[in-house]
Amino acid sequence: MRGSIKRTKGGPDRNSCLWLVLAGLVLWMIPTSATAQTEGDRGAHALIEQYQQAIAQERVRRFLRETKDGFPGRPARLLPTAADTLGPWLAARTPGVTYEEEAEGPAPLVVEAVRHVRHFEFGWFEQAYGNSSWSYLGYMGSQGLAQLDTTQTPHLRARLQAHFGDPTVTMAELGRQRASGEPSPQFVYALVVNDSMAVQIRDVNGPEDRGLILMAESRWRDRLPELREALLEPLLEVEPAPYVDYYFDREFNHWQHTGYDGSAYFIERIRPPNLRRGRPQL
Repeated sequence: MRGSIKRTKGGPDRNSCLWLVLAGLVLWMIPTSATAQTEGDRGAHALIEQYQQAIAQERVRRFLRETKDGFPGRPARLLPTAADTLGPWLAARTPGVTYEEEAEGPAPLVVEAVRHVRHFEFGWFEQAYGNSSWSYLGYMGSQGLAQLDTTQTPHLRARLQAHFGDPTVTMAELGRQRASGEPSPQFVYALVVNDSMAVQIRDVNGPEDRGLILMAESRWRDRLPELREALLEPLLEVEPAPYVDYYFDREFNHWQHTGYDGSAYFIERIRPPNLRRGRPQL
């Protein structure tokens, strides 16, 4: 007897309908659960933020209670601008408000006192300033005093003699450095300006050169042009005074007398001098 398949009239059977209903419920519940979870997370974050704000506010209130004079605030201050025309007017009419003028840089350097260090004081000068880091200013070109830069060093040395007197140090004292191969200046004028600024004025490269070198402690580096003008410009107004120095010409390996005799400048070759006798005399 052959088998047969019976078809039921009226649609799917009862079991099929039950499975369809269960599948629909599952599909409906999945997004609902995700949404509930997201809203729950947002609520938790919001609650945490509320607690944090409450803690911060309580800390501020506690600080104000424990501070004797209240919150240590500062009075209002107007910051100046280039186009500010109402700042002073507003500050004058507003209690507790101050107006600060914009700084235009350091005050101009005023040389009130210059102490020329004599030769017998050079030991003190070296002890006080010998370990300083020095900055120097030489030729300044078109931005400096061109006459100083182009004037022959012997002429400037004669004016230094008239303005300050004898140098602090000359080749007569520094000649021993020649044996070690170190270049030695013809002369050095050591100065103390305004009781605090250590300064040196020295030749550039002997009597054959032009101009002078101005040296100061590195902390005064930015004031060197002002120092140069204040200390060296007066040299151009004084009459030269007679002098004579030793100088060792490293290029030709010989000693020289160089100076001014009151009427003419001179450079003459000499035999190696006895430096123990001190400085030369006219």
